[in-house]
Amino acid sequence: MHITSCVDTLQQNGRVKQKSRHILNVARAPRFQASLLLRFWSECVLVATYLTNRTPTKLLNSKIPYKVMFGVSRTYDHVKIFGCLCYAHNHETNRDKFDTWATKCVF
Repeated sequence: MHITSCVDTLQQNGRVKQKSRHILNVARAPRFQASLLLRFWSECVLVATYLTNRTPTKLLNSKIPYKVMFGVSRTYDHVKIFGCLCYAHNHETNRDKFDTWATKCVF
């Protein structure tokens, strides 16, 4: 959902700056913990936003924002350790029987 704010309203800009600072602080922690390179900063921000939207907040009386918006309760079974080893499937059509089927990656 895209919501715009009023132009030149310091009250609304302060909230945006505070939320932006919060997301960047949450994004820094897994990057440092996993010893990832700076080029993975965008993935760190995506993970931080994902986790923030699935964490209870005081503003919603300890409800989860995702559940409030979509009415669906989510589990945390699918959440993996940030920065762990994973393999991405190789979709090449011209591969040999002995070629690799996956590429080594960082989650």
